[in-house]
Amino acid sequence: EGPQAPLVAFIVASLVATAHWFRFQVPITLAAGIAAVIGVIMSLLAMTFAFSDTLLKVALFISGLLVFALALKWDRSDLERQTRRSDVAFWLHLLAAPLLVHPIFSTLAQGDFTIGVTQALITIALYLVIGCVSLVIDRRALMVSALAYVIYVFSNVLNSFGIVDLGTAIIGLVIGTGLLLLSVFWHQVRAGLVNVLPQRLTLQLPPA
Repeated sequence: EGPQAPLVAFIVASLVATAHWFRFQVPITLAAGIAAVIGVIMSLLAMTFAFSDTLLKVALFISGLLVFALALKWDRSDLERQTRRSDVAFWLHLLAAPLLVHPIFSTLAQGDFTIGVTQALITIALYLVIGCVSLVIDRRALMVSALAYVIYVFSNVLNSFGIVDLGTAIIGLVIGTGLLLLSVFWHQVRAGLVNVLPQRLTLQLPPA
C-alpha cells in the first residue's frame, strides 16, 4: 500500500475494461473504462501537485465535459435510440452527469455566503439550465445527479426559517411532484423546446 496503490488499481481496471470492451462490446464497459482512466488522471494529479480542492473540481468538470461530448457523439450515431450505441451513450451520460454536476453544486454549497434566498435562486437557475439541457438531449441523468444538491440547499433554506423537522420532507415532496409532472409531460415539453432551436441543431437531436 502507498500513494501509488490507487494509481496501479486504476491502471489495471482501465486495461481490464479496455480488453473487455474490445472482446464483448458491452455498453457499460466503455463508461467503466473511461471512469478508470479518469481515476488514473486524478491519481497522477494528486501525486504531482499538492492537494487542492479547486484543482480537483476543475479536473472533474473538464473530465465531465469530455465524457459528455463523447456521449453526445454516440447519441448522434443513433438518433432513433434503437441500437447498442444508444445504450453506450446512456452509460456515458450517467458517468458524465456527476462529474459535471458535483463541482458546480459543491462549490455553490461551500460558498462564502450563507445558504439563503440568494443561493436558492442560483440553485433554481442552474437546475433550470440543467433541465433544459436534459430535455433537449432527451437524457435525464443530469437532472437526477443534481437532485441531491437541490434538496440540500432548499432544506437548509427551510431550516433557516425554523422549519427544521419537515424541511427535507417538504422539499422532497415538492421536487418529487414537479419531476413526476415533468415525466408525464416530458415529450410535449421537449417538443416545444426543440421546435424553437435552429434546424441545424435539431438535426443532431433525437426526434421530438
